[in-house]
Amino acid sequence: MNESRHACDILIIGAGPAGLAAACRAARGAKRVTIIDDNPGPGGQIWRRDQRKPNASPALAWLRAARGSGVEFIYGANVFDQPGTGLVLAETRDGVREIGYRQLILATGARERLLPFPGWTLPNVCGAGGLQALVKSGLSIEGKRVVVAGSGPLL
Repeated sequence: MNESRHACDILIIGAGPAGLAAACRAARGAKRVTIIDDNPGPGGQIWRRDQRKPNASPALAWLRAARGSGVEFIYGANVFDQPGTGLVLAETRDGVREIGYRQLILATGARERLLPFPGWTLPNVCGAGGLQALVKSGLSIEGKRVVVAGSGPLL
């Protein structure tokens, strides 16, 4: 699909768990719903590894529901500008796409904000988000010691 323009009623930026759930809900209203994500497939950071084994994925039910509702997907597209109300620009490998929308939902997920501390650049020291990405990519921590520091207040 090499379209430079796309229009929808509801545009969702982010195809992770929140984006997929929002798309399923929005599609119930018989609106034209589009999800855009910079990754090559759905799942976001939390279901990243599951993209290689989609039949074992908890995301599979959400993805099937979204596709069954007629939700359109645009993958590998990085939104970089909003030149006006109801319009975003996204960079894809085929060039820039203009995406017009009536309503916008941002489901861009979480980003780790690691504060520097003594030793934070040493080998094998990473934040919780970094460790999660490594484990989801296949790093085994079974039988290894893991220390979690600074997890915030316990409620």
